[in-house]
Amino acid sequence: MTQRTKTTLVATACSCLFSLVACGEGGGGNNGNEVDVLHETCSASICTMPPVCGSGEVLSCCTCIKVPVQPAVVTTCDLISEYCAPSATDVDISCYQESGWPTLETSMAVTLHGPVDVYATGPGSDDILVEVFRVNADGNLGAMVGSFTSDTTCADVEALGMFPTQHESVEESTDCPGPCVEKISPDNTDCRDLGYYTIEGVPTNEPLIVRTSQATGTGLWKDMISFNIWFFNDEIETHGGTDYVFYKARTVSTDDWRNIPVAAGDTNGVAPGYAAVAGEVHDCSDYRLSFVMASTFPEANTLTYFNGVEEKLYPNLSRSAYGTNHDGLYASIEIPADADGSLVWVSAIAEVAGAGVVSLGWQKAYIYPDTLTSVTLRGTRPDQID
Repeated sequence: MTQRTKTTLVATACSCLFSLVACGEGGGGNNGNEVDVLHETCSASICTMPPVCGSGEVLSCCTCIKVPVQPAVVTTCDLISEYCAPSATDVDISCYQESGWPTLETSMAVTLHGPVDVYATGPGSDDILVEVFRVNADGNLGAMVGSFTSDTTCADVEALGMFPTQHESVEESTDCPGPCVEKISPDNTDCRDLGYYTIEGVPTNEPLIVRTSQATGTGLWKDMISFNIWFFNDEIETHGGTDYVFYKARTVSTDDWRNIPVAAGDTNGVAPGYAAVAGEVHDCSDYRLSFVMASTFPEANTLTYFNGVEEKLYPNLSRSAYGTNHDGLYASIEIPADADGSLVWVSAIAEVAGAGVVSLGWQKAYIYPDTLTSVTLRGTRPDQID
């Protein structure tokens, strides 16, 4: 991949300090690319050392991203089971515009609960340690809110009516019905049971971090840390006098940590001590989007998009020029990381019909050695508004 040259604010011609179109303030036409990125909410001040972008790229919220080649499309529920639109609809960019910026409500303490979802392939997900953290001022892991090791009671809790209605793919609704089981592969009817967790005292209306890891030493699962996690008051459901918010925690298998990078073209896989970032891009209605270009800074050895097969997500190298598939998924693979965490910026842009090239969100996160950092972009967040 093209190597970036790190430079100072004084030296670089594309510095956010000297060029409002370089980062934030509604611009992006820099480094020789005459493309304006609209509706950016990242201020110029966050780009203290912006990268120098190459031909065909634009600087957006501290990352160099390929210019989109065709308009983004909302994913419908005949293609993907969750975070999908019931029927074809326009991309919702209302929350990126000042009139639609979110506002914070009063924080409440709730009980977080749900199954532990398996990111791609792997066995059942009981015996997964789920931890919830507050976010430090620098964006890294803060104080722990609570933790729980997933167990096998998921189906029992589902029977109590405490889970929201779940969309399922046609294959899963036939072969593995219910939110407590998943298909292992589209090639057969095998199902895996999902573990269940519950954590009390989780705050709403503030950014959180969720970490999943192997509870005991079987070596089946890798550490996974999810940033940009928010729970809002309109998500609260009361059961038996207790306020709950439903959330599918996610875990990734050791096999996928090894195999997905190789399938993406990183021949030797993620080197020891390095990290990866992966996640989805949603619009303001929380629908997944295809034809979105995403990136990270620092840049990874390999950037890939996926095949859109919900039961077995794997890289699709032909998507490199087009961006996300209808799964909305990207992965930035093999980035050097420090033990205490290294700062990474995640950003996405898309061409939106009738609007032009639009920022679809950004996030400040941290990566850690031998760990998957998950960052799903799903609209402007309350803490991103000055």
